[in-house]
Amino acid sequence: MAEDPRDQPIECPYTGKTVHREHCMKTSLTYQRGAWSPNRVFKDEATARVQMSRRGLKWLPADAALHCPYTGDLISFEAVDGGVRPVGAFDPDRVYHNGSEFEYRMRMRDGKVPEGITIDPTYGKSSGIQVRYAEDHKPFE
Repeated sequence: MAEDPRDQPIECPYTGKTVHREHCMKTSLTYQRGAWSPNRVFKDEATARVQMSRRGLKWLPADAALHCPYTGDLISFEAVDGGVRPVGAFDPDRVYHNGSEFEYRMRMRDGKVPEGITIDPTYGKSSGIQVRYAEDHKPFE
């Protein structure tokens, strides 16, 4: 019998560190702790490439294409106040209402997910089952 891929730890593709799944029962939100997010403002593109490359990715020449390790999408950079920010990079700091979508996105590598990992569209939704209680017509004493 094959091992369930959901039992395997999630590792950050940038750092190799274990990612911890956090779930807030009060709000039903799922988020992570431990993954490095490239979605920030960097001083310039060269600094951004070095920061993104040194966190577990192979060292890349300045002119080599940089791809998101989660989605495989090409990363480009846009000028913003204070420097540049990556465009096309998945943000592991995103918060999810659907815990199965969190699992799906966080386990994705180069646009592929392990077999057995899917997004459950019914996650957190009512099952539609209604519970009825038989009424006891005897008076309460």
